[in-house]
Amino acid sequence: MCRRNNLAGLLPEMFELCNVTEVERFRGYLSISRIDRHLEYCYGEKELQESIHSLGKTGADHLSVFTETEILKGLASWLDKLLAMHGTGVQWVHFVFRYQTDEVYALEAENRTPNYDTGAFAERQPFADEVFVWKNVRSWTDVFKQLKNMLVWYLENGTYGDRLNSACRIDIDCWIEMEQVMEEIVLLKTEFGIIDCFDGTKDYGVYEPERYHCVSIDDDRYIDDWWEQLVLMKTYFHRFSRPEMGLARFGVTLIPPESLTAFQDIVLSDHRINEDDQLVLLAQLIQKAIQEEKYMIHFGV
Repeated sequence: MCRRNNLAGLLPEMFELCNVTEVERFRGYLSISRIDRHLEYCYGEKELQESIHSLGKTGADHLSVFTETEILKGLASWLDKLLAMHGTGVQWVHFVFRYQTDEVYALEAENRTPNYDTGAFAERQPFADEVFVWKNVRSWTDVFKQLKNMLVWYLENGTYGDRLNSACRIDIDCWIEMEQVMEEIVLLKTEFGIIDCFDGTKDYGVYEPERYHCVSIDDDRYIDDWWEQLVLMKTYFHRFSRPEMGLARFGVTLIPPESLTAFQDIVLSDHRINEDDQLVLLAQLIQKAIQEEKYMIHFGV
């Protein structure tokens, strides 16, 4: 093992540098030449942006192919722009990529407003007019996998990952020649909050988790596992006049004070609470509601 106090001192030990007469430093993005298939650094940010936002071939596209790494950097930048414009108003993020021509797919995004009465969406709003374009695609499944992996990475590490993570749902559609070939959910969350002043005459079937300072957990990770216990809890769906049992998976549930101890037992008995901070926050929220004898509210997926 070679060890030195700095990199400059270590490099001569690792490499034979005495015969080096010239050093080149490259700038720009890595791409593959269409002429001789060599790696090159001919193009910068301007050329990359032109390529990933143009359905047709650009000058750079005729001569070179940007690597997957550079494309994913461009995708992260595109997500930054979308989420910066929408602030915290992200609810149901829907991505759809469509086949355009040979080896070209266009990705669009829209912000949907959930409709808890139907389990669908009430309205849709495009994030931006600018699309993201994948080129030189061998298979739509490759693009689908890249996008899903990128979204999972962005949720944890992206500039506005917290905003994307605030969405109640994130999903992806793929369309080829007017036919939907795949749909997949990337993130599906369920949210719980406390109603400070419960109104027995009010319809609570409006999605407004920020009003109740909600805590979110993964629906498919926890609710499915808890379901047999949850259906034993007395609850109300949307309003006090609709007594039910369990949670409305695609709607709004009101959890009365007398059911909170049973709900707390379900959460605390899950061993995953030792590794998931969101479960800890949920348990603390339930305890607060118990102490203050208040109703809790649940927003389904």
